[in-house]
Amino acid sequence: MSFSPDLPTVSHERKMELLAGLHGFDKLPKSSREALAAELKLEIFAPGSNVVEERELGDRLFIIASGIAEVSSIGPTGKVVLDELSSGKMFGEIALVSRIRRRKATVSSVTQLVTVSLSAHVFEKLLAEHPDILTDFVENAEALMTEKLQKLSHPHQGDVF
Repeated sequence: MSFSPDLPTVSHERKMELLAGLHGFDKLPKSSREALAAELKLEIFAPGSNVVEERELGDRLFIIASGIAEVSSIGPTGKVVLDELSSGKMFGEIALVSRIRRRKATVSSVTQLVTVSLSAHVFEKLLAEHPDILTDFVENAEALMTEKLQKLSHPHQGDVF
């Protein structure tokens, strides 16, 4: 494939910046973040695309370089929007720290979404080399799941009528 100036790119420096700003990855030594940045793969999604779908097997996590994504889940009365994510946010990591590896929500692109992804294999290798950061990812996953359950239980809480 030849390079096209119209295709978005994410520089190594931007990948380093994204990793340094994320809970868990921020505790890694710079040399480890350098190696990890080299493993990140560019993925671009058109507006309206499902990036991950609830209940599917998770094989990688994503970091948003640019664009906006919507996180939703199916509740008792249908789709419930849980969050909106933008540049510098991560998603998909919960499936990678979960034993069953299933996605806990659907993430869809609202705008063109430029992401960098990290495979489960590389993530597992990272955790084996730096087991101390696993706690950060697990605590974050637990907090997100608690928030999800609250929003699913009370989907209109906070709505203004």
